Amino acid sequence: LEYTKKKWDLEKALKERGAKKEHHEEEQVAQEEESPESPKKGVGQNIRSIIQQIEQGTIDGIQLSFKNITLGEAKALAEAMVANAEKSTIKIKTIDLYGNKFADEGVMAFSEVIANENSAVEILDLGNCGMTDLGAEALAEALKKNKTVRKLTISGNEGITARGIGAIAKALG
Repeated sequence: LEYTKKKWDLEKALKERGAKKEHHEEEQVAQEEESPESPKKGVGQNIRSIIQQIEQGTIDGIQLSFKNITLGEAKALAEAMVANAEKSTIKIKTIDLYGNKFADEGVMAFSEVIANENSAVEILDLGNCGMTDLGAEALAEALKKNKTVRKLTISGNEGITARGIGAIAKALG
């Protein structure tokens, strides 16, 4: 019952935070590329390509759900985003990493992205990534510093209890 109440409080806080109406602008969203006619590229190669696009400031979103992103790759992506947040004119607005099992340490790396004062992330999907209360609390601390996140997904993280949900809900006000 307490978990359900905390989850409801979290959803309410996100709504009250002022979810923006979606605009229909063209976005350059980085995704892992595959084509049926060629062998599947290694995820590592695509991560390097995405990091290069981040460094060049040519993308405003990352879509890598269910791509088996490793902890090292997650940290490298997050580091590139933090390093380029200030100097890039194109800001990353969407980070979708649903279904990648990089656990709390990966969540902590992306929490640094969110906590950065130059962050423009509006949509953050860290669902089903192996997060526990430890990662949720790190994310909550980052959300206290961030005013741009309008949509947050943390579903599928069975290691988060009412304590972690409560920390995020409190951070969102």
